[in-house]
Amino acid sequence: QASITLNAGNITTVLDSSYSFPVPSNLTAGRYSCKAWTIHQQDINPHNDTLYFELTVQVPVTLPYFNGFETCENLISSSGEYSQWEFLTPQKTGISSAYSGSKAAITNAHSFTVGGKKEYLTLPPFENMDTLAGVELQFWHQYTFGSGKGYIEYYAGNGVWNKLGNYVNHGTNWANLVNPAQEFIGHYGDWVKTTYPLDQIKGNGEEIIRFVSETDGAPGW
Repeated sequence: QASITLNAGNITTVLDSSYSFPVPSNLTAGRYSCKAWTIHQQDINPHNDTLYFELTVQVPVTLPYFNGFETCENLISSSGEYSQWEFLTPQKTGISSAYSGSKAAITNAHSFTVGGKKEYLTLPPFENMDTLAGVELQFWHQYTFGSGKGYIEYYAGNGVWNKLGNYVNHGTNWANLVNPAQEFIGHYGDWVKTTYPLDQIKGNGEEIIRFVSETDGAPGW
């Protein structure tokens, strides 16, 4: 496949700097391998100046939407400091099989998670939710967070993410599993179906939802 190179220009040494790169309009949905690096003529250790990461380009989908995680790499984004969400067959202590099929979305399919890191599983944008009634999120899950937690967020615009959940709408297997901060905590060792109504996030554009896992090195979500 062809490669694309974008130049950020000169950066200030010692200080932290942020750059927003334009996304090429010809990128299609899928996963892309990215490489970011710096160059300095007097740098005697160039081996530590390169960062590799993956970028997932998502396309909006219409409802109803279902994903069993068997062939979902181009639709769902896994991100975070270590990108610990994987789409594989679970093979670790506490979670040894998928709910259905052979694969699940799981934080580290073969080992415990790296503690203290936020890891994100982002669903594709949902179109036209404002034209539908009774829309709800449904998912089967099990988890062991230790002293950590897991929660679900929705995008509110302008770089802001809000937690899903309030004291009015409780759904099924939601209020009995989350704490007052709307976070799944502790351990639930069996597959359980959780549902939650999405009326609170229905806007006029595309709605984006993500699962967030924060653990202390426990098996995770």
